[in-house]
Amino acid sequence: KADPAMMAEAARGVYEQAQRAAGILQRIRSFLRRRAATREEVDVNDILRDAVALFEGLAGRRGVRLHVHMAEALPRVIADRIEIEQVVLNLLQNAVDAMVDAGKPEGGVTLRSSRDGADVRVAVRDHGPGLTGDVEERLFETFFTTKPQGLGLGLPICRTIIESHGGRLWAANNADGWLTMRFTLPVARDDSRAPA
Repeated sequence: KADPAMMAEAARGVYEQAQRAAGILQRIRSFLRRRAATREEVDVNDILRDAVALFEGLAGRRGVRLHVHMAEALPRVIADRIEIEQVVLNLLQNAVDAMVDAGKPEGGVTLRSSRDGADVRVAVRDHGPGLTGDVEERLFETFFTTKPQGLGLGLPICRTIIESHGGRLWAANNADGWLTMRFTLPVARDDSRAPA
């Protein structure tokens, strides 16, 4: 029989964790709003190179190889370099976690940049298990997580960052069942007629 005192204590613990997580999310959103003035014209490929330099060693230690494909002569975008780098790092971390958790680290993670009309597109493709219907619907929901130690804040924050830049972030299963996370950023106004 359940002990009411223990149940009450567990409920208090869950509530306190939710309050802490909500506080973290609020501080991060406030931080992002304060940093809006640091945006400038940047080359997305430069951001990707920096993210790969930071992440490649960690991926290697977990047995996951990164495959990087960058389109040449991409138009520049108006963005906060640090915020976009954090989005890329979060997507790479999620991809590696999914593959390791699924016992498929040998498949590798592919990071790709490309031109998509008036946008620059970045895609992170993994060889993990993909998304089931209920997970796909809730993937960007605050506090929803499939990780035992996760807070469910990473992807909602990533979406907030990308949307604040005028872009879009979404996830889709591939035909082979694996997952690709994609985001777009609009090109800088002066580059709007750059060749695809």
